[in-house]
Amino acid sequence: LRSNPKDADTLVKLANAYLQKVRETADTSYYAKAEKSLNAAAQVNSKNPEISATRAAVAYGRHDFKKGLELSQQAVTLNPNRAAYHGLVGDGHLELGNYPETIAAYQAMINIRPDLGAFNRIAHVREIYGDIEGAKMALTSAIQASSGYPENVAFSQVELGKLQLRTSTNEAEASFKQALATVPAYEPALQGLARVAVARGDTAMALKFAQQAASALPIAQYATDVGDIYSLRGNQKRAVQQYQLAKLAYQSSSEDGVNTDQEMALFLADNTKEYDTALSKAQSAYQSRPNIYAADTLAWAHYKKGNSAEAKKYSQEALRLGEHDPIILYHAGMIAIQSNEPIEAKRFLTKALEIHPHFSIVHVPKAKEALKRL
Repeated sequence: LRSNPKDADTLVKLANAYLQKVRETADTSYYAKAEKSLNAAAQVNSKNPEISATRAAVAYGRHDFKKGLELSQQAVTLNPNRAAYHGLVGDGHLELGNYPETIAAYQAMINIRPDLGAFNRIAHVREIYGDIEGAKMALTSAIQASSGYPENVAFSQVELGKLQLRTSTNEAEASFKQALATVPAYEPALQGLARVAVARGDTAMALKFAQQAASALPIAQYATDVGDIYSLRGNQKRAVQQYQLAKLAYQSSSEDGVNTDQEMALFLADNTKEYDTALSKAQSAYQSRPNIYAADTLAWAHYKKGNSAEAKKYSQEALRLGEHDPIILYHAGMIAIQSNEPIEAKRFLTKALEIHPHFSIVHVPKAKEALKRL
């Protein structure tokens, strides 16, 4: 670009390189740099579908899913033969809770080009519909398809490990270690090994891996895991310190233009007493991305406020694709207890633990304790 600053194709490539850096570093300030490159490219050739597609990816990164969907549909209109554009359309529909449209878009993507990105998306849809073995097969295909970016392959290996953790800590550990071989010190793999250690009851080793991930990449998710492990070990002071770091990380992302309402709502409901703020953010998130996870977050925020009827209403909506997600089932079980429905509560909590005995660092012990009381 220094030799030819008006090369539109190269400007778009630079924007995509910035997006890859977001994946690798979680530094959301790269979105502004990507946007600057795309604006420069649009001044040269506004009809380039890659500009629309990459703008869609930026919008998705910032959690503006309605805008992202419009841009990705624009890219498909300009070039319906590019597989990646159909994948982006599916991503928007997924976050907006339009599941039949999601499946259609992902199918169109894989029909054109069955690559790593397509297989990853198919795996995710199969998982939310409860087809765990099918999801594992799709992730295995994604890993075999490979990518020019090692991080993308490592991501698939970690996702496979997460699914394997439901039934085998040994298989999960092997996948997480394969991800570390693909990308040394890969933070999601370290987080995965921390979850394996928790499942095995080795909280000291879990803390070691979780702290490595959080030190290398200080994002809210990793700080929360460190806090949860401290909580599990009975060190509430250290746990609260980590939760404060997580809260600051969410605020930093928000300052970079990322809508963190859904993630922040769930975090506040779980780890603070700021239930009014959690509910407000959950309501805002549900308005902008009405998928099953936003409905579940809103249900949980209402539960924390003691609004049993509203909590039950949104919990039922979160289960509209079936009883497949252990966190959603756990929330449904606790809401049923609050609603004085012990039989339903026992069914939901039992099923959550059957589906995934290690679904959460802190909620698994709470689910077991609730079942004992029931």
